[in-house]
Amino acid sequence: MQITDRFNAEHQVFLQQLNRLEYAVTQEDASPAMGQSMVQVIAIAVERHAAVEETTLFPALAHYLGQGVGPLAVMELEHQAIRRTLARIVDGRGTLHADVAHFVTVLRDHIAKEDGVLFPLARRLLGEEELERLQRDAVGANPCM
Repeated sequence: MQITDRFNAEHQVFLQQLNRLEYAVTQEDASPAMGQSMVQVIAIAVERHAAVEETTLFPALAHYLGQGVGPLAVMELEHQAIRRTLARIVDGRGTLHADVAHFVTVLRDHIAKEDGVLFPLARRLLGEEELERLQRDAVGANPCM
């Protein structure tokens, strides 16, 4: 399995979770605590996913694309924005419905960019063998993955 295939599969799970979250917080009887709990579950998975991207795929692509510029810089900035939005929701510092709507939009857009631009670029630049090695290394570094 290539690491990009793994990331694509995780993205599909995130998109399903976002649909459920979006539905749950728009219900009349939705409580802020319930919405925050749902976000916390998603946040753990999204953070782990982003950390693996940042320690495996991004460094491998930086060799070809440069560090801190271009598509990698955009992805890293978006990871930071996602983390800030998640922290705001989990901490209860904002308006749950508006913050969740923003988070859902930002994460969906981010996933679309990775799936539609970054991962095809990675397949072209790194090739199947390297992407498989990155997946093996990621699993070896954390056997629970």
